[in-house]
Amino acid sequence: MSAKSYFSYITFGFLAAFIVLPSSKLVNNYYYVLIAIPALIYFARNFKILKPSGLLEYIWIIFIGYALVFGLINDFGFAKYALYILVFVSVISKLVTSEFYEADITARAMFWSILLYVYLSVIWLAITGNYQFGDRVVILPQRLTGPIFTSILICCSLVLITPVWLRRRAIVEVLIGFLLAGFCIVFILQSRTGIVGLLLWALVVWGWIIYKNRTKSHALVLLVALPIISGVVILLFGEEPLTKLLQRADSGRFELWQYFLSGWLNCGLLGGCGLDFEMTRPVGNQMILHEHNIFLALGVNLGLLPLLLFSIIMLLALFHAYKQQNWWGSFLAMALVLCNFDGNLVIESPNELWLLIWLPFGLIINKASMQEKQYRLVST
Repeated sequence: MSAKSYFSYITFGFLAAFIVLPSSKLVNNYYYVLIAIPALIYFARNFKILKPSGLLEYIWIIFIGYALVFGLINDFGFAKYALYILVFVSVISKLVTSEFYEADITARAMFWSILLYVYLSVIWLAITGNYQFGDRVVILPQRLTGPIFTSILICCSLVLITPVWLRRRAIVEVLIGFLLAGFCIVFILQSRTGIVGLLLWALVVWGWIIYKNRTKSHALVLLVALPIISGVVILLFGEEPLTKLLQRADSGRFELWQYFLSGWLNCGLLGGCGLDFEMTRPVGNQMILHEHNIFLALGVNLGLLPLLLFSIIMLLALFHAYKQQNWWGSFLAMALVLCNFDGNLVIESPNELWLLIWLPFGLIINKASMQEKQYRLVST
């Protein structure tokens, strides 16, 4: 087996580990033993492969280098996390086959496996007496435990599988997939962030149908069908879960963001407040542990420069994805939008943000570097 085949399969197995393995420690060990150590050995023997091939990679190196230095000065554990992510992105961008991740079967496997995980988890929780219909699932049994990040992954996977459905005209699969995803997010996970993702997906698909169909009949049918289907689902399963979801309002998000933003301004925009910044007063009668916004978290903890660098590399990645017609760019765009409502620092030990941010980012670099090499070959 070639190195690219090995890392393509083993990194996809890393995605599966979040819904198969029961703890963070086991997922971390999977990464260390099966990805990080073999990658470091390979890079040590083939170090020339790590040479950046474009502006995006150079700015990425500056960003992660800043994080490494910041960690070495302030918190060695943070430097370790930055190194982990550097290795992970390097593996995705240099050692996997982009075609493997762009295959229809990959998109389908990702979308349906996450949905299957949630539904099987609910069945298990109900059998063991830990779930009653209408309640919100707060903790799922495996490593992918949180309802909000699970809902974000479902929305991003929905974006990834959409072009597969469109190419194959899989109307039945579209309807079943959307209904199961919608029921999962609205009634089981009760995630308002996930609902934003569903609405955003529906809006984009509706716009695409308008663009592609001159008569606009398909778009009008979809526009009428979606609220009717939603109403029927609510009537069938009751409005109590939806009422509970609405009662939670914004969970103090705006007050929370205002608090952290004012704290950042007091500490200084350039340097931030450091990694040990904590709230000193409750929001909504509880102490919040993090900013619930990946961009704000970077600014508060690390300062303005890494926030600007991160924003630049994300914008460049999305631009490259648009030129590549790479749907992993749409996956990343959805993740960036929804992680404005939840998420902490993007530099951490293996967690959901690795799947939402760093995986698609690495795949976009992968394809961009391949195109750069092809361009150089043609030029010479």
